[in-house]
Amino acid sequence: MGSGVLELESSKTNGKIIILETEYCQDFDCETYFQDYQDQIQIFSMEDAFMRGITNYIEIEKIDEEKGQILLSQRKGDEYKEIEINL
Repeated sequence: MGSGVLELESSKTNGKIIILETEYCQDFDCETYFQDYQDQIQIFSMEDAFMRGITNYIEIEKIDEEKGQILLSQRKGDEYKEIEINL
């Protein structure tokens, strides 16, 4: 799945990739992990995304710093796709 970054481009809203806070982010501090990418990424809670009508977003499934992998789920309305990014 080497085209993960290109696939993420289609999940942009207002020029930023939208990441939805998941249960995983409660254990792993996703905001701190992505703080250097604030110009490219915006993190929303489920409630905030719902209130804003955001239906095109990324959910973080797992960040494995040792292996250099990020596992994501891309949601676009009713569509769902798993993405693996190797850093």
